[in-house]
Amino acid sequence: MMTLFPLSELLEGVRRLFVGIQGKKEDGSYGTVGITNEGELKVTDSSIPNRFVGYSTEAKPTGERGDSYIEIDTKKVFIHDGRDWVVF
Repeated sequence: MMTLFPLSELLEGVRRLFVGIQGKKEDGSYGTVGITNEGELKVTDSSIPNRFVGYSTEAKPTGERGDSYIEIDTKKVFIHDGRDWVVF
């Protein structure tokens, strides 16, 4: 008999697998996968803008200048200007 797991537990397990993974870039520096305060995966490398995806009903994550956020349901694209999310 196959055991069924709730999707949220499965996704949480997959998310935990990626935390702490490092990747070496062409310039020899490393980027590390971490978790934001909102519980999302994030590559901690200031030279790479973060890209977030969510619904318009969800709170946008804390962003940094150059980060982008796409609302799935409205197809609006937001760019973080260093202070707030601005519609692109």
